[in-house]
This record gives sequence, C-alpha cells and structure tokens, in this order.
Amino acid sequence: DSPEVLPLRSLEQVVSTVDSTVGCLGVVPLEDSLHGEFTQAVARLLFNTTNTCITRTLVLTEKLWVQTLDATKPPMVAHSHSSILERFAPVLDELGIVGVSAPNTTEACRIVAAQGNPLHVALAPDVVASQFSLVHHQLMASSAVDVTTRYGLLGRGIPEPLEGVETLALICPLEDR
Repeated sequence: DSPEVLPLRSLEQVVSTVDSTVGCLGVVPLEDSLHGEFTQAVARLLFNTTNTCITRTLVLTEKLWVQTLDATKPPMVAHSHSSILERFAPVLDELGIVGVSAPNTTEACRIVAAQGNPLHVALAPDVVASQFSLVHHQLMASSAVDVTTRYGLLGRGIPEPLEGVETLALICPLEDR
C-alpha cells in the first residue's frame, strides 16, 4: 500500500539489492530513444544473480520542452543532458542558442532556476521543470521532443502470467535450462 522508495546510484546496486532482499522490487531502464539499448549491461548483471529476473516491462514516453523562468524573453542559452542537446540541435542552431551540457534534466532546471536569468532555458520534462517553477517557453512551444524509455521491473522468481499474454520468454544460464 505504501512502498518504501530507495534510490540507488547504479544498475548494479539495484540488481544486487533485489537479489538479496526478499519483497524488494527494482526498476531499471532497458532502452531509450536517446541512448539505445542498456539490455546488455542489465543481462550481464542478472546472470550474476541467484534470484533476480525481469518480471515485467513497461514503456513510458515523456515530452521534453524548452523550460524557462520567463516565457516572453528570447532564449540565448539552453541547459540539458548532452544527448538531449543533440536532439534539439537543429532548432538551437537555427535560433542561435548556445547549448550547455548538464549531468541530467534535474540539474539543468536547477541551474536555470538558480541563475535567475530569463535568457537561460532548460530542456526538460514538465514533471522536473515544475519542481523549479519553470514553464514552457511560448516562442518554442512547437519544439518539444518525445523521449521513450522501456523499463524493466526486477523481482525474485517468475511472475504470474498477465491476462491476454500468450507467451513468456525466460532467459537463464545454459546450465540452468
């Protein structure tokens, strides 16, 4: 009813925590539209566990917007993760906006809010930008980019079948087949 959320810093920490803790689930990215597949890293980690497997997958799409403190000022500098800056590059180049790399969208929004400079914007989803009182930039409202991520839910043991799903693929080491 009220799960305890434990943020961890790496895929390895998530996998080992699920593997060693009864009743624990983990959420890991398997692939996204910016970076491609992470499944090789996840598979390598899962093959080193005793109890953990991917029990479900879910695809989520979020829209990245140009976020600002003042939607009426023309942006001069955009902060975001380098992969996101690459996706926005054609628009940024066309408008003469300088891209500045940040570790992630949260940090990009934090930088823009802390600077208080309305000429700086962040490229980020609404859920992140709203934490820093940033809003969509009106001049660039048509420049949103969709980012899709497929997540895996890690658990212990094989899940019950889902209604309407006719197949279940299990991947295991050859000696356990």
